[in-house]
Amino acid sequence: MYFKAKRYPIPKQRPLSVFTKKKLKKGEKRFGIRSKSEFAKLRSFKGCEFFGLDIMHLLSGVAKQLWKIICGAFGKKDNPLFLKTSIRTQIGKAIADSKRTIPSSLDACTKNLFKKKGLKSIEWINMMLYVTPTIIIEHIKDPGAREAVIGLTQVYTIVFQKVITSGDLRKLDIYVWKWLQFLVQHANIGNINEKIFTINQHYLRHLKEITLAMGPPRMYSAFSNERALGEIKRKVRSPSAPGINAGNVMLDLAAKRFTDRLDTKVTNTTKKVLTVLADCNAPEVWPSLWNGLTDDYTQYNLNKLLNDYWNVHLNNLGNINPFIEAGARLFISSKDVIGSSY
Repeated sequence: MYFKAKRYPIPKQRPLSVFTKKKLKKGEKRFGIRSKSEFAKLRSFKGCEFFGLDIMHLLSGVAKQLWKIICGAFGKKDNPLFLKTSIRTQIGKAIADSKRTIPSSLDACTKNLFKKKGLKSIEWINMMLYVTPTIIIEHIKDPGAREAVIGLTQVYTIVFQKVITSGDLRKLDIYVWKWLQFLVQHANIGNINEKIFTINQHYLRHLKEITLAMGPPRMYSAFSNERALGEIKRKVRSPSAPGINAGNVMLDLAAKRFTDRLDTKVTNTTKKVLTVLADCNAPEVWPSLWNGLTDDYTQYNLNKLLNDYWNVHLNNLGNINPFIEAGARLFISSKDVIGSSY
């Protein structure tokens, strides 16, 4: 990944003057920093950009914390987000009952939160995107708490967009700080335990600058990597030799990819890789694939141009293949070339 010069902000090292000696020695709990980071000694350390950011783990962790606040794990007395067991039971039942009336593509947000344990990251994220603003929010009576939670759900909505505008970034910053200020306000008066300030809550405040520097977070999240690991994990079933089993699974997946490369059928629905040679190092054209005919370009005399070109390189030129196959990406010489960047 690279960025054009002067287009994106260059990270600047945070001056030590912003921290007191006490904070540097013991960390800053309100920022989710439990102790001084050893990375701060590196000359390359410039701040939050040094660690990067993955929204799958970050936002699923924040959603899980919100549910813990609702369950009273961070305090019950005078906690404006705490909901009694009877209310949480109603919420869980309402979520489970909604499964019959929503598309199967949203099945990951229909788990009963009151009964289900060990939810996946996508299930916690879907809880924030779809369940919280429709089912949970109606049980939160405190106006300030409602506003803060709605703001947090808007953070999720903006971050998962494929296109994020400068206006979206301004809103994102407003919503993040509305939520964090709510937590600080109630932590100061003892309504919410200070343990809520984990590194997840801390990284929310850096969402804007990370997005500004690297683009929409969903484009570089860990979802695809986790799905690939999940596919491999499901296939590894040997308790006595899991390492050998995992190696064989990787070989099987590689073999499948190899057969995809050798597929000679010219159909948009079945073909996944376009290549002219069986050699493992041969150039590959990757999807999305598109098909056409040379006759579609008669206005450019394409047939004549192709004949003239190949007559230079071949002694006995037969009929030109009239089919044109094109792809979105080219893999050649160990490089992945995308679009018109070559």
